[in-house]
Order: sequence, then structure tokens, then C-alpha cells
Amino acid sequence: MFKEEDNYYFIEELRNLGIEARYGNKNHGIEEIEKVTKIKKLIHGVQTHSSNIAIVDERIDLVKIPFQDCDGMITNRKDLLLYTKHADCLAIFFYDRVNKVIGICHSGWKGSFDEISKNLIYKMKIEYNSNLEDIIIGIGIGISKKNYEVDKKFYEMFKEKFQKNICEKNMNTNEKDIDTDEKNLNEKKDILETLMGESFEFKEGKIYFDNEKFNFHLFRSYGVKKENIVLSNLCTYEDEKFNSYRKTGKSSGRNLAYMYIK
Repeated sequence: MFKEEDNYYFIEELRNLGIEARYGNKNHGIEEIEKVTKIKKLIHGVQTHSSNIAIVDERIDLVKIPFQDCDGMITNRKDLLLYTKHADCLAIFFYDRVNKVIGICHSGWKGSFDEISKNLIYKMKIEYNSNLEDIIIGIGIGISKKNYEVDKKFYEMFKEKFQKNICEKNMNTNEKDIDTDEKNLNEKKDILETLMGESFEFKEGKIYFDNEKFNFHLFRSYGVKKENIVLSNLCTYEDEKFNSYRKTGKSSGRNLAYMYIK
């Protein structure tokens, strides 16, 4: 559950596991983060709506921060704080409770379409031997469906790509990893059909996109258990506490999302 505290929201389930995962409002900037986490080195990337993930381990030269062309990061280092910037695009938080690895990414529609979260989880598996069943995920905060109008071309693009993924194991790309179990395939088909049905709404000749719900169903299609996914159900457009690019345009500020191991 996302709970409000001071000038930010935190994820209760992660705090209970010794992880701080926060999403700040307009009044919670870098200065406030530095006051709260004086012993942490702040790590971020130059966000480009990519699906690129940085692995922040002992080999990284922190002098070279920020990472270029980077929208997500993972680490198991306790001396670091990972942060991303948002103004309607989703923040997504990850925690491997067995291997003590955290991750965070910036996922607007393009990041969601390119499945940045799948790439981040894959990096956690390769670098830290993470297992999907051990990862807790927090989705939010971002713009809500009713405030996110898209066009038909946008909808058709998503529909074409994700209908093709029904018979594949989304965490893998090799032919040998294609799932042939009929029960699993039927479950995936149901999930991915629900993904399109619940992520898009057609109303009075307009189309609306729910990025939070879309990512929720993507995670379910990857095999993440429902109980391991935390939704915010908050909206950056509606709530005056947050910056929103869709509401104020280029003059919009950015909301900071960040994560660290206590």
C-alpha cells in the first residue's frame, strides 16, 4: 500500500522489509532527499524513455554518474540511493527479498511498450540470481486512465505487439524457452487478453490508456504473483500535489521517485 508521509508516499510492504521506496510530491526535491539520507550516494540516469538498465555494483565508477541514456537501475549496495524523475510516467519499484537487490525504473507509455520492466527483471536474474517469485513490485505513481487519452494508432500498436506474445514465455527470447504447456499457455492467453481489455477504455468516441493496469497485467503474464504487486491508484494529473506534464506542459517540474536499502 502507498501511504502518505510528510511530502512523499512510501510503500508499506517494502518498508516492512527494510526497504525505503518513496514517491515525492512537488515539495520533495533533491535537497529534501539529501537531508533524509545523508549517508547515501545519490544515483540517477539521463532518462530518454529507453528500456536501458544500469547495473550499479562495485565495478561502477560513481564519478561518471549520471548514467547516459538510462531509465532504470539495479543494485545491492547499501551505500547508494537510486532515483528517477517523473511527470505522469510511472515509477516502478522492485525488491528481491532473498538476494537483497533493489531496482527502480521510469516507465512512460514507450517504456511500457518496450517492456523496460522485463529488461530490469532479466538483469536482476543474470547479475544477482534473482527468482521471479522472490521479487516484490510497486507500481506508481502516474497519470490515471481517465486523464490519459490516446489515439487509435496508439491502441493498434499495442494490440499488434502483445497479441503476438500470447504463446511465448515473456521472460525469455530463445526458441527453446517457448512455453508448450497447454495449461500455462491458456493462462497466459487469458492474462494477455485481460491486459488489453482492462488497459484501454473506449468511451464516447475516445480511447483512454491505463499505464498502471497495463504494467500490472504484464507482470502477471511474466509470472509475478498478484500478491507480490502493489498498486498506487493515485493520479499525477488530478492531484495538485504532483507535477503533471499533460496538465501543465513543458513548464512542468518533475516528481522524484527513489529507493534505498536501510
